Amino acid sequence: MTAALIFGALAGLGIWCVAVGLQVRRPSLATVISRLDGAPPARSGSARLNDVAAALPLSPRPNAAANLRVLRRDPASWASERLLVGVVAGIAGLLWTAVVGPALGLPIWLRLLFVVALSATGTALPILTLRSQADARRAELRAALGAYLDLVAVALSAGAGVEEAMADAATIGSGTGFVEIADALTAARRAGEAPWIALGRLASDLDIGELRDLASTLALVGTEGARARETLLARARGLRRDQVTTAEAAAARRTEAAYLPTALQFVGFLILIVYPALLRVAQGLS
Repeated sequence: MTAALIFGALAGLGIWCVAVGLQVRRPSLATVISRLDGAPPARSGSARLNDVAAALPLSPRPNAAANLRVLRRDPASWASERLLVGVVAGIAGLLWTAVVGPALGLPIWLRLLFVVALSATGTALPILTLRSQADARRAELRAALGAYLDLVAVALSAGAGVEEAMADAATIGSGTGFVEIADALTAARRAGEAPWIALGRLASDLDIGELRDLASTLALVGTEGARARETLLARARGLRRDQVTTAEAAAARRTEAAYLPTALQFVGFLILIVYPALLRVAQGLS
């Protein structure tokens, strides 16, 4: 009981220190004057936490960095999130072992192993969440890319050039995909690059294969309006076909997953009906 109280007090103290360190306080007069004098300002609690997370092996790997780029999230704050989740999971595991461990008679090494495993699981949980969120965002970007290609084809049919049609179509939409494409085309125009070079760079940053294929195809077609229009329409039809296939596959998976609870209910109902008869037969044989 004493060990549980000690562990609980330490855990509460740790949570309180983290909460106090993350609070945003108003800068003091000395801090404001030091900023005016050119002295480096005092760092906030979140910045210090980012430094601690950067010192640990929690920085995003290339796949996670691409997912963060898709979601427009800061890698340092994501590493800090991993650290916080791992610490909270470790504290929860420590409290559980302090309360339940003595009752079950678990050895100390097994309790420590459970705490370490739970903390490692907590640091891995943001990776799975990030992956699912990035996949959902890429699906939105692919849908936006199909609509964007249709708009570019319409602009080409109206007599606009390839680069003009691509730039005008990017300004029509307001979603994330249109914003990404518009920013990439604007940067390419300022740098004097071809728009397909910007799309290829954007495809590498976001890790979207369809956009990479589109950039390669436009690089081969060039500025020929008729061929570019046919190519864009073909790409748009292919994207819509892939999206329909993906949606049908997802619906089929959800339908199969919905069968499992029904099957379990049916099995439980059969056991409820058959069990009294089997019990009566067993008693008769005995």
